[in-house]
Amino acid sequence: MKIHRPSLHPSGLTLLELLVVLTILVVLSTVAITSTSGVADQARYEATQRTLENIRDAVIGPANLRDTDGTLLYTGFMADTGRLPQAAAEVVDGGTVLTLAELVQQPAGMAAYQVLPAITSNCTPADEADEEDIKVNADTVRLGVGWRGPYLRLPPGNLLPRDGWGAQLVTPAGVVPGFPNDSLLNSGGAVGAGDPIDQITSYGRDGAAGGVDVYDAELDVNFSEMVAATVVAQVEIQDSTGTVLNSSEITRVFVRLFEPNSSDGMISVKAAVGPEGAMGDPFDSYHEHDNDLLTFSPVSTTPGIRAVRAYARKDDGTTRPVNAGNLRSAPVYLRARPGSNTIKLVIINKP
Repeated sequence: MKIHRPSLHPSGLTLLELLVVLTILVVLSTVAITSTSGVADQARYEATQRTLENIRDAVIGPANLRDTDGTLLYTGFMADTGRLPQAAAEVVDGGTVLTLAELVQQPAGMAAYQVLPAITSNCTPADEADEEDIKVNADTVRLGVGWRGPYLRLPPGNLLPRDGWGAQLVTPAGVVPGFPNDSLLNSGGAVGAGDPIDQITSYGRDGAAGGVDVYDAELDVNFSEMVAATVVAQVEIQDSTGTVLNSSEITRVFVRLFEPNSSDGMISVKAAVGPEGAMGDPFDSYHEHDNDLLTFSPVSTTPGIRAVRAYARKDDGTTRPVNAGNLRSAPVYLRARPGSNTIKLVIINKP
């Protein structure tokens, strides 16, 4: 029988071997943590980009929503209400912050979205309504106006949008613990309660302005160049045969632009100034017609669907024309975009 003697060299790791193994594990763990940190930062960066894109879509409509000619369609909060969202105050622990709440909750005093006829009861100023002296009919200007939200949809449990690093995109009203940054801005810097919000900024991983690393740098969306639009109306007057009428036939021409009333979600009416200049107050700006084609001065508005109509009549110039006696063009609905929008031809047919 063979006798097995105990080994003089028992199996196991020596202290040196154990140190080598531990060193390898530390190195591998460091590499793994560093690699995972980079992946996490990239995910947070991309989440911040998506949040800002969602806010942009809420305010002016999705970037991929385009007209047949490839130009961007404006369909968000600004198109419906005629203005940018305004900073809303919200009380938090330690003070008050200003938020984008208008994109989520219907603003006080703002009507819900509806398609309204531009009659006296719906317009400001009332005496500029389209059909003030005759009953509403198919020829009346109609416009979709009011709050159609929520425009911004947030994950469950989130009442305010956050960037990828968890920072709420708000501006503190004064010094508020836990809210160090002014994320809601306008042309003058940090917004105040009720101010329009031109820019939304995330301050990145370090939560501070500046930063060399891409993850520490600010990301923002800016609306300052997307707000201002003008409409230029060119008016030609024809009789039923297509003959252009001159000043001996028609002496007064005026143009109205219909847009959302940014205060109450109803309809606001603006009068365009013609080649001869305004006569009386700005809303009585009917004009001498002594040219075949009248080009009216630009009227300011915001991007979105807007309506324009031209009116004409012959009178002695001592009183403001009223709708009951006016000749009208067909209502012209246009998708106003930032910059100048020209209506090439508005035709008024004489019966």
